[in-house]
Parts: sequence; structure tokens; C-alpha cells
Amino acid sequence: MIQKSPGGNCVTSVSAYGSRQKSVSSAGMKYSSTPSGAMPKYFFHIREHDSFDEDFEGLDLQSVDDAHTEALKAAREMVAELVTHGEPIDGMTFEIVDERGTVIHRLPFRSVIE
Repeated sequence: MIQKSPGGNCVTSVSAYGSRQKSVSSAGMKYSSTPSGAMPKYFFHIREHDSFDEDFEGLDLQSVDDAHTEALKAAREMVAELVTHGEPIDGMTFEIVDERGTVIHRLPFRSVIE
């Protein structure tokens, strides 16, 4: 899962175990297919207006539903942090992508505020 820092341009990957490391950009990266019996990997990209922050780490999760749940949790945490620091959230969207590179769900950050 990825988190975007308040103010802007720093995106970090957050593994299921809570460790953090900076995402590394790599042109032409290809998504691999899941070997039989392995859990599928999902990537949580952030799109904000004209910018796009790609999650190169991804998370191994059991299902699309689990990926959606992870995106919801992360978006809520990120929205809380951004609002605390007076940062706008308009236009920010998680794009949940499977290993083939197919966008399987888009989650606008505004949708988690209720």
C-alpha cells in the first residue's frame, strides 16, 4: 500500500507489516503474473489531477475485496493526515491494479469522508 506525504510529492510504500520504504521509479516496468497457488499482488497507485504516483511494491492479498479494504483503510488514514495539515484532497484517487496492469477499481479519496 502507498502513502502520500502531506504537501506533496513523496510517496512511500507501506507493507502489510508496517515497514516503510521509498518507491523507486522504473520506466517500462512490467507486471508479472501470479504463479499457480500464489496469492495475487495488487498495486495501489495514486492519481491526482495530472500527476500519477505508481506503487511498485504492491501487496499480496487473497482477493479483490481485500485489496478494496486495504485501499479504504489507507485512504482514510491519508485523508486524516492531509486534512490535519491543511492539504487539499480534491481529485486524489486510488487506482487498484492487478498483476496484469488492469485497473480493477478506482477509489476517490472524497468517497471515504462521511
